Formats: sequence, C-alpha cells, structure tokens
Amino acid sequence: MAEIIVINPTKNIGTTSGKIRVAPYIRVSSDSDDQENSYIVQYDYYINLINSNPNWVLVDVYADEGITGTAIDKRDDFNRMYEDCKECKIDLILTKSISRFARNTLDCVEYARKLKYFGVGIYFEKENINTMIMSSEVELAALGSIAQEESMSISENVRMGVQYRMKNGTFKQGCAPYGFKIVDNIWQIVEEQARVVRLIFKSYINGVSLKKIADQLTLARVPKNDGSCVWNEKHIAYIIRNVRYKGDALLQKTYTEEFPFKTKINRGEKDMYYIKNANPAIVDEETFDKANALLDEQSKRYRTSITPRNHMLSKMIYCKECGTMYRRKSNDINVYWVCRKKDQYGSECSSTQISEKVVCDGFINMYNRLVNNVETILTPIVTQLSELRTQRLRSTGVIENINKEIAEISEQILMYQEMKLQGYMESALFLEKSQEAKTRISMLQKEKKILMGNDECEKLIKKTESIINIIKITGPIGEVEKTLLSKVLNKIWVDSGKNLIYELINGLKLTVSYQEVR
Repeated sequence: MAEIIVINPTKNIGTTSGKIRVAPYIRVSSDSDDQENSYIVQYDYYINLINSNPNWVLVDVYADEGITGTAIDKRDDFNRMYEDCKECKIDLILTKSISRFARNTLDCVEYARKLKYFGVGIYFEKENINTMIMSSEVELAALGSIAQEESMSISENVRMGVQYRMKNGTFKQGCAPYGFKIVDNIWQIVEEQARVVRLIFKSYINGVSLKKIADQLTLARVPKNDGSCVWNEKHIAYIIRNVRYKGDALLQKTYTEEFPFKTKINRGEKDMYYIKNANPAIVDEETFDKANALLDEQSKRYRTSITPRNHMLSKMIYCKECGTMYRRKSNDINVYWVCRKKDQYGSECSSTQISEKVVCDGFINMYNRLVNNVETILTPIVTQLSELRTQRLRSTGVIENINKEIAEISEQILMYQEMKLQGYMESALFLEKSQEAKTRISMLQKEKKILMGNDECEKLIKKTESIINIIKITGPIGEVEKTLLSKVLNKIWVDSGKNLIYELINGLKLTVSYQEVR
C-alpha cells in the first residue's frame, strides 16, 4: 500500500526575523485644519503603534490627499501600496476606517479580496474588522455600502441645492470669466480686459482667424485670468461662445453623474437655465450673434472632414513639425492623412499629406522588423529597466528620511496655526511661514515620487514584456488589424523628411522611411 506523507502549509511572512510587515494607509486633506486627521498626527500615531508591537516591522507610510473619496485611480500612494502588496512586501495594512480606505463599495470589497489573495490583510480600526478573517467580508460589504451611500447622499444634497438655486435665479457663480469680476455677488466689468474681449469679437467678424487672434494676443503679452500670456484657439472660441459677454447666462452646461461622480457636458440630458440680462454686457447682441454665426459656419466646414471615431488610425497620427493631430481625407483616387494645422492654415506648417496605405505598410514593415530582432531590440530594454528598478529600491532609507521631514514640517504648520490662534503670530507672518512650509512639503513629495519611480519602471517592464508576448503569438504579419495596432502602438509621428516614426506603448520609437514601404 502506498505511503502518504502530509506536507503542512507554511506561512510566508517574508522577513528573516519572522516579523509581520505592516504598512499604514492614511488619507488626509492638505487644506484641512482638522488636526485630528492631519498627516503628522496620523503618521506619529501609526509609527508609535507599530514600534510598540515587537512582532511588527514598518514597511512604509502610504498617504494620499483627500481630493476624492470615491475614485481609487487618483490615489498615487494607494496604487503604490497595492503594487508593493503584489510584490509580497507587505503582510498587513492598517487604516483608520472603511471610508478612509474607499467610499466605493465595489472598490473596497474588490481590493480587500485581491489583497487577501496576495496574503495581505487590512485592519479597519474604527469598524474593528480584519479582512483575513473569512466572516468579515459580508460585514465589510455592508459597512462599505453605508460609507458609499453617505458620500452619495452628501453629493446629491449639494447637487439638488445648486439646481434649486439655478431654477429660482439665486445661483451665485463663484468664478467670473475673463473681462468680469464679482464683488459682493455683483458682476462688474473689468474695463482693461473688456477692451480685449471687444477686440476679439471685432477681429473675428472682420475675418481674422481664431489662431491669428490667439497668436497676436500671445505676442502682445496680454495676460489671462490665470496670469499666463499664452492664448490658443480654444480660449478665443470660448469667449465668442460665452453668452455672459452679451449680458445673459446659461446655467448647468455641465452636470455630475450620480455615481461615480464624473462631470459631463450637458448635451440635453439635464435641464439648462437661460437667464436674460443676468449681468452687464461687454458686447451688444448683434455683434455676439454675428460672431457666433461665423463660428457655426466654420465648425460645419471642419466637421465634414473629421475622422470616424472607430477608424483604427483615429487619434493615432501626429505631425512631428507642429505636434498637431492628423485628420483623414479622401479623393476619387486615394485615402490620405494630413496635419490639421496644415489643412486649415496652409503655410503655418511645412508638413505634407501621407497616403493611408503608406502608413499601414510602414507599420507592417516596422512590426516584422521587431519580430525578427526581438532579442536585440526589446529584451535588452527589459534587462536595463530591471537593473534601474533594483537601484531605486536601494533608496528606501532616503524615502524614510523624506517621510520624517514631511512629518516634521507638517508639525511646524500646526505650531504656526496654534501661535496664530493664541495671538503670538501676525496673519502676514503666518501666511508667509505656512506657504514656505507647504512649498517645501510639495518639493519633498515630488522628490519622493521621483525616487519611487520604480513604479514607472515596473509599468515599462510590463508593457515591453506585453509587446514581446504579442510578437511571439502573432509572428510576422501581412496586414494591419485594429486590435494589434492598439495593443502595441501609442502614436505615429510624421516628419517633413518623409519618415514615419512609430512610438510603441513602452515609449520606444522606430523610424521607417517612405522609400522602405513603396
């Protein structure tokens, strides 16, 4: 009879000392005066908590600003923490509450489940839940739903309040467009800027293009509301389209979805509210309507040659000379692509049109070259990136010092706030010192992000490996398929020297001349 030997599973702690590797995740608001939830308070709390437990060892402190509580994809440190969990660097995550971790039930449960699969537990202090305990997932989903409903309820109340004020005409706009200022909820014309607005309308009616108007304002160093002096066609078109300049107002031009709270342009899905004589006019109604009629005509001409959204080369080809996207055009003989600026303004760009067949044949040429030279072109890239990733991982001590300095500076800001409240520091000095401290924190965070560029290395490695795997599956190709194109290619650049530059998803650029594909 066969002998059966049972091999018991072993817990992979990941450290030679057998200690549990712990990582706190905190989410704070950089503009909040709530000291209980400030970075320094939470940082000190978790550092002391981890150091006081002899079975724990700190991995890193992961912190995101509370810009959004519903979208995980905007949290840089959350994503960095998740990648570290995938690489088996963390055993346990500590976080204050479910709402701090995620206010989106789907994300909360999904990430808890994924992390559990990696052998990583999450401990939510407020709810006293440890996701490594099997029975907690149902409870986690229920509490996560409550956190999400709370966020949605607050958003709905705000949205309904805004919509009610739009309906009864009491809505107060917080930010005035160029040419206006709002003082005590009263719209006033800024005459210096109003002269620029009138010049824009007059020039456009007299046949000057949007591009030329923008260039003239940029050349004259005319400042915009943000302080910059660089104008473009969109700025000019926005001014011509904005009914505020003839004294009216159009409200709810955009709206926010119920979930996941994404802002969209209102194309008839929601009510709009048009208010006549809402503010002083900068141009008369006849001038406004004439300029908009001309803009409508130009827009119609422009739309006739827009590339179909589902075309495989749509939003893929760019002009190397001016950076403008190419558009697709056709005649009785050929289908070709041309730089939008060249097509619209002629002499302002030196690029030439290119046949669609040349673009596709060039891709086939480039792709087959990759297939035949994968070991000399792509494999070394993976090796180099892996070495760079290893070097950056050695910077852990530097990152720890940066975390400590951020914590110390945050503590200084709290001290300044306390001194101001107690009357020991004047407001002007407080603002100066606080701004200096916040600027330093911003610089440190950028430095930390650069050092943690390991994430970028990881992404590039994965993208390069993805290209290699696709090449091994497909082998040489004889025609272009949309799926293959989108999987390996980022952009196609066309230069004036009759070269096509194919930029792969990992950033590698390969050049093919027209002569090679004709």
